[in-house]
Amino acid sequence: MDYNEKREKLLLESIPAVRDELSPVEAKADQKLKKLREELLKYYKGKDLFKVDMLSNEELINSPLHEMIHKMPKACDLHVHGLCLMPVKEFVDFLIGNEDIFIAVDGTDRGKLYTGGVKEEYRSKGFMTVRECIEGPISRETLENMWTLKGNPEGVLPWDYFEVLFAEHGDLADSLEVFEDYYYHAFKYYVSEGIYHVEPRALLFGSHDIAEKKSRAIMNAYHRVRRETKGFTCTMVGTVLKHINLSLDVTKMLLDNAIYSYKTVIDEFDPDDPRPFVGAIDFVNEEDHSRDLKEIADIIQKATEENPGLTLLLHAGESNIPTNSNVIDAVLLGAKRIGHAFNLYRYPGLYNEIREKNICIEVCPISNRILDYTADLRLHPAIGYINAGLPVAIGSDDPGYQEHSTLTDDFFAIVLCWNFGIAEIKKLILTAVEHAVLTDAGKKELKEVWEERFRDFCNLV
Repeated sequence: MDYNEKREKLLLESIPAVRDELSPVEAKADQKLKKLREELLKYYKGKDLFKVDMLSNEELINSPLHEMIHKMPKACDLHVHGLCLMPVKEFVDFLIGNEDIFIAVDGTDRGKLYTGGVKEEYRSKGFMTVRECIEGPISRETLENMWTLKGNPEGVLPWDYFEVLFAEHGDLADSLEVFEDYYYHAFKYYVSEGIYHVEPRALLFGSHDIAEKKSRAIMNAYHRVRRETKGFTCTMVGTVLKHINLSLDVTKMLLDNAIYSYKTVIDEFDPDDPRPFVGAIDFVNEEDHSRDLKEIADIIQKATEENPGLTLLLHAGESNIPTNSNVIDAVLLGAKRIGHAFNLYRYPGLYNEIREKNICIEVCPISNRILDYTADLRLHPAIGYINAGLPVAIGSDDPGYQEHSTLTDDFFAIVLCWNFGIAEIKKLILTAVEHAVLTDAGKKELKEVWEERFRDFCNLV
């Protein structure tokens, strides 16, 4: 074997390309995708290109490459948080059309949304509808900046401002009618983005009764969209907080409500394929200020042992702290998917077990960049996970605060920064479909719907 043959062998072993053959129309789409990428790189030589700022960089947002990826069917979003499903422009459109949502226009809670109360009381406090607000004291542009990380004041850490945004929008869940309407509009938006399955993480505060009603409101919204759109599906993820400043009683309450809804809210849209609508649980919060998974391992184990049909998902490894080892606990606790796993590269001893157990890594490129886990997406560790043969799916995380177009921006980022083409994109999408919290029949339907629309997309390129 000569030098060049040895080199090619080592290259293939180090970077195992996706070798699935592309159909002629897929190959044509791949050629166009790569051409548009090269044209963008040639045109745009700014030093901040690979920060992939999808909130401010109009040249990226309006590029032909972004437009092509926007049109591409993406199948599913497995990692997204409920009250920030829609990018801010779509979110503001929704708010403008709803006269039951009020906003504080001054004071310490300026920009906070309120609903579920008495309108006259809101007005007595100086609150306005969002339509009135943007026609008066706060412009639409100002609101859109305030409600994304563009509005993050200088000197404030991104995660700290992130928590402020969550608090400002949390009251949308106080009115079941508004709550359902929000999800209906969000799911309609998802369909327009070529996303046909979504697994929103939702917090269920309150009593069992309230938790069940909120879960049913999300399910009702999903059913409304499914009646309008062939193949659209949704599985809710009951979400549990584990922040160190929260009482452990709050963690247990949220978990208890998620389990209760898992048992009581059954999706019977397809009477031949009924399933729990709340199909999974996840434990979240900024990881560097949360209880380690090992501290609550007994709580998690008890929940999964007593509810074997409930899928366990775990945020873990969303950290740059060298001693953070939550990914080890996520594997040991039996997570079927791990959210972020950004620091998994520190624990290569887990790779074999992750492959053997077919644990999917939910990678959220734009979120990891905007929250400062990486300064340059070309250096994102997920490239190594993919090359190591680990199952990886792409998620959006919190597009309402971080993105111009849900999931489009994430796929745009990996095409731009990882030099991925159609074959790699297909692999990521089909991995997501395989690991969706759906029945086998549901996965089959989702795959068929995506494949049909992906063929149409490639034919039109």
